Amino acid sequence: MCQPLWSWVATGSMAAGALFLLWATWKLIDYSLKYRAALRAEDYRQQVAPEETMKKHRWTGDDNLLQGPADADVAAKIREELDRRKLQPGPKS
Repeated sequence: MCQPLWSWVATGSMAAGALFLLWATWKLIDYSLKYRAALRAEDYRQQVAPEETMKKHRWTGDDNLLQGPADADVAAKIREELDRRKLQPGPKS
């Protein structure tokens, strides 16, 4: 009577062990694939594009502001505009 019980216990234990080993192997393979993909992605992020490509994608909106007239030119234009407005007849009250 005890022989079939222990036979079933041993068979069940081996089956559970085999399932655990299959699960652990699957997790190990899955982890290594994800790790390699992460390394490839990190290498890709570390790459720097060639200078020509960087120039194509560079925003040049602020360059016009930096290359504007010098302060002396601005001050002279303001003075000229004020003088011009002084010479114009004002509104009659």
